[in-house]
Amino acid sequence: MLLEKTHRFSELVRSIGGVSERMLAHSLHALEADGFVLRAVFPTKPPKVEYSLTPLGRELASHVQPLTQWVEANVSRVLEHRRTALRAKKTLLPLTREGIADPE
Repeated sequence: MLLEKTHRFSELVRSIGGVSERMLAHSLHALEADGFVLRAVFPTKPPKVEYSLTPLGRELASHVQPLTQWVEANVSRVLEHRRTALRAKKTLLPLTREGIADPE
């Protein structure tokens, strides 16, 4: 999202599904500490905080974006493999010290 433009924290929370505010704040803090994200605080009431990518963050995003696009395009295939593996695991009888467990 930050590759597109600068965002306020509340915009990121609304736009990113499945992440808590606490986890997002933690992730943004770590990305800032690593030099990928810039956090700008404006002296207003309440304080306005905006997040954007640094040049290093933009460079990283250019490498991560193709992987992200591949995952988004292939997530259904990956999930189908996972479902198949889980079904196969459920049909296998568990092993014991004596050998294959009794199916009863």
